[in-house]
Amino acid sequence: MVEQNQYLKKKKLIENLSWAAFLLVVASFLLFRGSMPDGIWYIALGIILILMNLGKSLLNISLSLLTFGGGVILLLVGVSDYLGVDVSLGPIVIIVIAILIAFRSIKSYRK
Repeated sequence: MVEQNQYLKKKKLIENLSWAAFLLVVASFLLFRGSMPDGIWYIALGIILILMNLGKSLLNISLSLLTFGGGVILLLVGVSDYLGVDVSLGPIVIIVIAILIAFRSIKSYRK
């Protein structure tokens, strides 16, 4: 029971810190909208989602493949937008989903 309670506290801490970072990025974007380069918004949100899952991993909390995959997609879209490369979102989403399915399959096979 104590371990479950500690697990939930750690998970809540990571999620709350991620929400705080998300709100800071949103507020910064709204304040400095005209002066931010293209793609920075997506890059920042992607990094937040990826770091949230990295933090969970470091604390031995199960990852969310949905938020991790979303973070990767946002990061890739943001980088392509920042670099001025026209990349279609559809193929990126399909590639990330395929990689996550493979990752989940390998993970469940090892158990």
